[in-house]
Amino acid sequence: MVLAAAHGAGRRRGRLGHRAAAAHAGTPAGGHALPGHCAPGLRASGRRGSLGAEPGGGFRLPRMGRRHGGTGQRRRLMPMSVHARTLRLARLLLPFALVALLLILAPAHAAQPAAPSWSQLSPQQRELLAPLERRWDRMPPVRRARLALLAERWAGMDQDQRRAARERLARWRGLNEERRALRRERWQQFQDLPPEQQQRLREALRQVQQLSEERRAQLRREWQQKSPAERRQALEELRGRQERDDGAR
Repeated sequence: MVLAAAHGAGRRRGRLGHRAAAAHAGTPAGGHALPGHCAPGLRASGRRGSLGAEPGGGFRLPRMGRRHGGTGQRRRLMPMSVHARTLRLARLLLPFALVALLLILAPAHAAQPAAPSWSQLSPQQRELLAPLERRWDRMPPVRRARLALLAERWAGMDQDQRRAARERLARWRGLNEERRALRRERWQQFQDLPPEQQQRLREALRQVQQLSEERRAQLRREWQQKSPAERRQALEELRGRQERDDGAR
């Protein structure tokens, strides 16, 4: 009897100690963790979307997986050097033969003027751009500058020049999106050139614009009739001539 009572008391004390340890560890007496509960400093269930426990009983969101490579950082492309980019672009943007090409690609973009507000426009410009008055000051600066320049040029054109401008606009509207994107890209390449090369091209463009419309049309036809190999050869010859002229200065 005495031994049985002592044995029973020992079992009761063992169960009480086990329950106390389980309560301290956040685990019920049965030995199974409750959902969302675990010992302080330990991670909760490894199920997807489960929460992790912070020391002191707090919780934190599960850590997102790292990107491939272990660093978690995106690869960065090394930028092309300014010198290499200039040499590559200069082969496409050279006087005379290039000017004929620019007349086909972007004849209205020979300069980069400032973007005026509506009150800064001339009366002739405001008359031509009247449909845009209400939203003019909210338009992007690049578009305002372009439209202001076109309106200024249009006001100073005679009938033949306006007819030619309408034809260029009709050709632009007839292009598909791929061709338009190509022309925008080449115009951006022109903008990426150093200022002195841009100025040289503008001077050459002004010289060509002083030619008669028949002569400019002839230059365009001659350039369009050249094969890709002939165009590359002409550009290489012009590049060599330009380098010799620069060396003689």
